[in-house]
Amino acid sequence: MTLFPKFAFVFLAFLFASTWSEAAETKLRPSGTVDIVQRQAGYYLTIGTGKGVLHFGGHDYPFKINGLGFGGTGFASIKATGKVYNLKSRRQFAGRYTATRTGFVVGKTSRGKMWLKNSNGVSLELAVERSGLMLTLGVDDLTITMK
Repeated sequence: MTLFPKFAFVFLAFLFASTWSEAAETKLRPSGTVDIVQRQAGYYLTIGTGKGVLHFGGHDYPFKINGLGFGGTGFASIKATGKVYNLKSRRQFAGRYTATRTGFVVGKTSRGKMWLKNSNGVSLELAVERSGLMLTLGVDDLTITMK
């Protein structure tokens, strides 16, 4: 793959991520929050595994998260917190999510944001803190399983 197709893919992924997140921010209302801890590694393909807690309706619900994605290189430990949108029942939370992500990490300096959406219409907006060495811009397919 030449440099131009790689640049075009990265540009389109970034454009999709920023456009979708801007649209989602203006139309969604928070219904809960999440805290997630995950490890992620990649070289073009990324894999990640971790756990988290859904805070919804005055209760805490633990879950596991696993994923596979495209668009990243390096290794990082991730802490993410964020808002849950369009969740009416905790049963809607588990399932398969697609995600767009942007960010970087060098040591303990990191920036990043991640949007996830499942087939039930539930969306997660995550502020991500990473430690390690990783550059990430891409898409993921994640599965959340309630414990």
